[in-house]
Amino acid sequence: MDGSLKRHRDTVVSWLFVVGLVSVLLMWTLETHTGLINRVDRVAYPVMAVTFAALPLLLRMLPRYRQFLELSSYAAVAGYFAAHLTEVVLGGEERPVYALASILQWLPFLYVVAFVIFSRSVARTAAAGVFIATAMPPVCALLWTGRGLSTDTGMLMLNAYAANFVLLLTLTLITALYDGYERAARQARHLASVAHTDMLTGLANRRGLEHLLDGLSVREGRYVGLVLLDLDHFKSVNDRFGHLIGDELLVMLARSMRQTLDANERAGRWGGEEFLIVVLDADIAMVMDTAERLRQSIEAEHHPIAGQVTVSAGVAVWSTSRPLAQALAEADAALYAAKAQGRNRVVVQAAPIAA
Repeated sequence: MDGSLKRHRDTVVSWLFVVGLVSVLLMWTLETHTGLINRVDRVAYPVMAVTFAALPLLLRMLPRYRQFLELSSYAAVAGYFAAHLTEVVLGGEERPVYALASILQWLPFLYVVAFVIFSRSVARTAAAGVFIATAMPPVCALLWTGRGLSTDTGMLMLNAYAANFVLLLTLTLITALYDGYERAARQARHLASVAHTDMLTGLANRRGLEHLLDGLSVREGRYVGLVLLDLDHFKSVNDRFGHLIGDELLVMLARSMRQTLDANERAGRWGGEEFLIVVLDADIAMVMDTAERLRQSIEAEHHPIAGQVTVSAGVAVWSTSRPLAQALAEADAALYAAKAQGRNRVVVQAAPIAA
């Protein structure tokens, strides 16, 4: 879970405890005023009110124990419902139907809360635990007293738990489907990333660069810097030291790019030993600065076998109002000029050429 999502989730949990506090205070006031409060709630309501009021502060002060505090408070509320239901069934209430209805109506809220504050696997276990913990003791008490499910109390519980079971099953199925959707989405993102990533260098491949450039071409009048960069004497390196050393040089070059380029500068492998750097919203001076900065960074590298590494670079500026192929041809012509002038240099295409 990333930082922003975790903060949002923690805020939601804190507000749930605030809502719980307000609900307990309202029920406490209402039942006391109408004379419907029972002996269990005379103790349970103030205890829960203090707990719900203190928990947001405790969660903030003791972040290391957040999961323990959340699980403990959830289990305590579930235990309260189970104990209260059992007492009602055993005849500890003057108005058993009202007492049962007031408790049973809150159980679905507990299921939903579990799926809000816990991970989905924990939520399923916690919600199922609440269902079993609140259903088994009262049912056993009914059977123990010999009253069975034929009474109004028994039928009310039967209907309520049937509805609760359907709700719990629905929540479980929904989250299971969502898990499957997330797995499929992650796999799709992974496949898309693989399709747009050069496996050797970890940079964007040609398809990834073309996807980036296609996206930039949507808005006309935007200026994008293009730096076509080529490793000098790469063929002779492969011939003298083998392709594995050549691959190491490409990886070293990619690492230098990641360390040198800024957030508005994107790099990718255009093909073979050629790389393309895309500079967003740049003029020619900015693109030249990027190319020269990168050339100097690579020149400072030293491979233990191949020795010093240098690059030649051709620079062009593409206005998205004109064809991309024309700007790429200009960068390629500038790169050819850099090679012809002795390599290890940056050359800008002085005038546009025909595509």
